Amino acid sequence: MRYATERRKGVVSRFIGALGPRALFLWGLLVLMTYSMMSSLSNVVPNLDISFTFTVAAAGLTLGWLLAQLPMKAGLAAMLSLVLGVEFLLIHVGNLGSRLVQIAATVVSAVEQTAVWYWTEQPPNWEAVSALYLQLWRDIAVLLERTFDWLWRLYVGRGGFDVIGAALVWGFGIWVCYVWAGWVARRHHRPLLALLPASLVLSFVLSYTGSNPYVFLPIIGITLLLMSLIQQNAREIRWNRLGIDFSRGIWTDLAMVATGLSIALVLAAAIAPSISAQRIADWVRDVTDRGRDGRTEAVAEGLGLTQQPAPRPSQPTDPYRSTSLPQRHLLGSGPELSRVVVMVIETGELPSLPPDEFLTQSAPRHYWRSLTYDRYLGRGWATSATETYDYDAGEPIVDLDAPHLRQLRQSVRLVGQQGGRVHVRGTLVSVDQDFQAAWRSNDELFAATVEEQQYTADSVYPIVTEEELRAASRDYPDWLLGRYLQLPGTVPDRVKALSRDLTAVEPTPYDRAVAIEQYLREFPYNLDVPAPGAQDDIADYFLFELQEGYCDYYATAMVVLARAAGLPARMVIGYASGDYDPVEARYVVTEANAHAWPEVYFPGYGWIEFEPTGGLAPIRRPTAENGPMWPDAASPGPLVQPREAPSLQVQVAMWGLVGLVGLLLMVGVLTALDGVRMLLLTPEELLKRFYRRLQAKADRLGISRHPGDTPRELALAYADQLSVIAAAHGSVGTKLVKPAIEDVQTLLGLYQRVWYSPRSELSSQERRRAILTWLLLRWRVWLARLWRRSANQGREPRPEFQPAGGD
Repeated sequence: MRYATERRKGVVSRFIGALGPRALFLWGLLVLMTYSMMSSLSNVVPNLDISFTFTVAAAGLTLGWLLAQLPMKAGLAAMLSLVLGVEFLLIHVGNLGSRLVQIAATVVSAVEQTAVWYWTEQPPNWEAVSALYLQLWRDIAVLLERTFDWLWRLYVGRGGFDVIGAALVWGFGIWVCYVWAGWVARRHHRPLLALLPASLVLSFVLSYTGSNPYVFLPIIGITLLLMSLIQQNAREIRWNRLGIDFSRGIWTDLAMVATGLSIALVLAAAIAPSISAQRIADWVRDVTDRGRDGRTEAVAEGLGLTQQPAPRPSQPTDPYRSTSLPQRHLLGSGPELSRVVVMVIETGELPSLPPDEFLTQSAPRHYWRSLTYDRYLGRGWATSATETYDYDAGEPIVDLDAPHLRQLRQSVRLVGQQGGRVHVRGTLVSVDQDFQAAWRSNDELFAATVEEQQYTADSVYPIVTEEELRAASRDYPDWLLGRYLQLPGTVPDRVKALSRDLTAVEPTPYDRAVAIEQYLREFPYNLDVPAPGAQDDIADYFLFELQEGYCDYYATAMVVLARAAGLPARMVIGYASGDYDPVEARYVVTEANAHAWPEVYFPGYGWIEFEPTGGLAPIRRPTAENGPMWPDAASPGPLVQPREAPSLQVQVAMWGLVGLVGLLLMVGVLTALDGVRMLLLTPEELLKRFYRRLQAKADRLGISRHPGDTPRELALAYADQLSVIAAAHGSVGTKLVKPAIEDVQTLLGLYQRVWYSPRSELSSQERRRAILTWLLLRWRVWLARLWRRSANQGREPRPEFQPAGGD
């Protein structure tokens, strides 16, 4: 034992001697700087935990440092480091270490079986090795597929977040930066150049997110110290090569002095206003803002970078608004459960049956939803700000119609309370009495309330197979991701790491949710658990300390783990199904059925409930083979009887009004199109069209004219006829028809000027005036046509025109 210990000490001593204590000291400074930079990065990017980033960075730095020690060309070192980096990241992110150990143990066992095959006559089990290898490659393929799919979505601007894709991309970038840092610092003795890539990445992240730039101060201090020590080390190597004698204590003295100066400079930079780190950050932000576009925003969101909003003054409306509903759900030491009946619910899905006949059937299992929470506080749950609206009896509050949705009508009788929250299966549609609904933004229902003790409500809930959920789209709305991936900064890194390990090799969002659900169902159910500490995060406390509890803990842990895995999830409060009474065909719900469960969002299907609580049976979903577990119920009739249909006279009047409005709209559209067409004509073509239309309208208006009439004669004929019509209708005719005389003279005067006067052109203002005049004249002439018959009664025909000489 003593010999083995001394041998190990000898190996360590030879390793330190080969590298040199100075090299190890410089490597330690680089590791210290690496930890500082990765800590800053993890604080800014919430989905990157410090254990992951520092492990990757330290491994890359060490590999680069060791490769720089070997007589190896830079190209070969780069290729080797890239290959090792990809393998390291796949194993670390995919949590494949245990599988590799299992493969190695199986291979050793198969080799041993092969060695004794001749004597035991039992063939070795190489099939187990092949199965494990196939599973390993399947897991690797899932990791790569998730990453490439996520990168493609970012490239086409569809956004979204994938925790595994982001971890692999960030990890690869960190690996490259720190392999470069170790290689350049050791091989070329240039620490500033070595740390430049990592510093640029961190600068961009800090400037984009608007984070505090003073995290650079310790990095700057360590960089100054490294520059002085590495440069001195390089000089001493050169002096040795040239045979120059020097004191061996220079490096030690320099290290002490440089350390003090670096600390002093960092303190001065932190205190002195003349050294403005904020000004440097503002300059970097200005540079990055110039190249920012929509795709940049999508990529930044996908990488987990979120800009911090500028602080604003507090508003009176900031506290939770409206309703007397509980806006928070805090987890305490345990629920006080009893068999006291809370409500009785009838759904009409099954007929009333004697108990002995009901044994061969099972009642549908329901979750009676009451409240939905979107904000995790670490100690419990809260809802975003809500607004409350009043609704009439039978008024639908949502319009949901999809093949996968099943409608359910539930008659609820509350026991021991007068009014309160509405409990339904799935999404509330309407209630048979006046009610109130509290909404979050984006038309998302928080809860609804009624005043009566008994009510009937319609709702819809999804019936979706496992195959459909696996094939669901991954195009989540932006607002949904922003709200339902939210986690406070107090969530420990080990919770995020556990989420990544549980879901890394699961190919679809549904499989990831099921993996989390099954992991939590292994925890024992227990109502008698100690309360968490005042500063404890509930999910972390349950997952790593309690590892037992009741529904609030299970649901909270699953929502937090799902969000950390990139799955939009929320907390739901309500009741489990309760006890089904087959004789009365109703559900009896007691206080013991009070329940909390998580729901995960799937595009195209909505919110799907999961059951991670170990004390309850798992949810059995229909599959493509067995279909629904109970037949579809007939669609219920209207919740509130509709009003009587309007009478025939009212219907005729309504349709007549609709027809009139449609006619007016059609005329308006045609008029607008005619105006646009006139704008595209030349002045000559425009006025020529006006002249021809006036000639055509003169015939319809009963104006007698001759083929040889001049524009002036046509204007006089219009004036004659319109004056008679206007006079026949008194003041109304004078006001509506008589202005048409001046409009006709204006248009014909412009026509005569453009066509018969040399070098005469219309200005743009005259052109617009001509078009507007025509649009008004057309309606006045149309009105005059309606009045023409009464105006022409008893009027003698117009005598033939005798043209005057010289005109």
